[in-house]
Amino acid sequence: MRSPLEVFISDRAADSVADAEEALEKSMASRGLLSVQPNEPDLYGYVDEHRDAVQAFAEGRSALLDWRYGREIVRLVMAAYLSAEDGRTIDLADAQTQARLSSYVPAIQAGRGASQLQSPMAARTPTVVE
Repeated sequence: MRSPLEVFISDRAADSVADAEEALEKSMASRGLLSVQPNEPDLYGYVDEHRDAVQAFAEGRSALLDWRYGREIVRLVMAAYLSAEDGRTIDLADAQTQARLSSYVPAIQAGRGASQLQSPMAARTPTVVE
């Protein structure tokens, strides 16, 4: 996917970033040619969801994608982070996994993400079994 804007980050610039962890969370690489997406809602298809949510709020009704849907998405994202950090497949039906996910905070959110961004496991694709 080509972006209308790209930024080149040199090794020297990447090494000088005070909080590289936060700066790199959404990027695909820590240096080199990085794409800047100026309008993520259009790019990823969120426009209809946003429009429905605003209209539902104005009409006093529930949106098509309600809080339960959002909660499930967050649970799946947290499971992907957990799988990547542990370097193993996790089973969402497992009671221990469910208990761990209920209070889980990803390393990157807790300020420990640099180790994940620089580790060999960072290149591994997370695996979640549902």
